[in-house]
Amino acid sequence: MQALQICLFVFAQVDGDKFTGFIIEKTYNGVTLGEEEHKMGIKGSSTRQCF
Repeated sequence: MQALQICLFVFAQVDGDKFTGFIIEKTYNGVTLGEEEHKMGIKGSSTRQCF
């Protein structure tokens, strides 16, 4: 489970209604995270912007 603490599972909307997903490491240069979003639904996963 150690690997899950340093990896981000990122999903992005492309071409209007299609989505793609990829995995990046938090420690990569240039990766910054925005504030965690407060959600009413699925609270078991963190949702935030990735820059």
